[in-house]
Amino acid sequence: MAAVTMPSGRVDAPAPAARPGEPILVVEDIVKRFETPDGAVTAVDHVWRTVIDNVAFPLEIAGMAKAERYERARHFVGLVGLDGFERRYPAELSGGMRQRVSMARTLAAEPKIMLMDEPFASLDEQTRLLLGDKVLAIQQQLKQTTLLITHNITEAVQLSDRILVMTYRPGKLKRMVEIKLPRPRTSEIVSSEAFGRYVAQIWSDLREEASRGMHDDEAAKLRGGEHP
Repeated sequence: MAAVTMPSGRVDAPAPAARPGEPILVVEDIVKRFETPDGAVTAVDHVWRTVIDNVAFPLEIAGMAKAERYERARHFVGLVGLDGFERRYPAELSGGMRQRVSMARTLAAEPKIMLMDEPFASLDEQTRLLLGDKVLAIQQQLKQTTLLITHNITEAVQLSDRILVMTYRPGKLKRMVEIKLPRPRTSEIVSSEAFGRYVAQIWSDLREEASRGMHDDEAAKLRGGEHP
């Protein structure tokens, strides 16, 4: 990519008005390299990738040949249900679809253990449940172990075989709950009485710890008021 040098003086020009719904700034395929005594350093390399490029990116970093990494990327894009969106950019996707792109990117590397830390926290409840179904289907197909950290009890019961309930500070193991529900966890299972009992049991444990935390916070405020 050819380098473009801007003059050092100030240039004033009226900013074009963006039409409603149009981005004010669009950045596509930017490359920035710096020359150093040790050779060229690439600071920015072809920014803002499509869905297929995002999924293939970790395989590129790992040194996989282009044809192979894109074949694998297409497979996992299809696995998370995004066929037809391969050439879309993340900004063109919904929140749930972006989460699935992230999932496909992780799965493409075929990890033995997948770590998921509040993966659906920004999504509405309906999208959470639908993505949960997708995660379960993929997990069963790949025979993969997943460690999920979540504050959503329904999500935990829907996705897990075992749930570790933690205590208030300092965090210790309070209880391990075995989820003995059949798979796949269909909507009938999620709405069943047995599912509800698991949710209630875990909420009871968490309520005890939340009450401890609230009590400690209130006590700390009182102590602060007594000893300014």
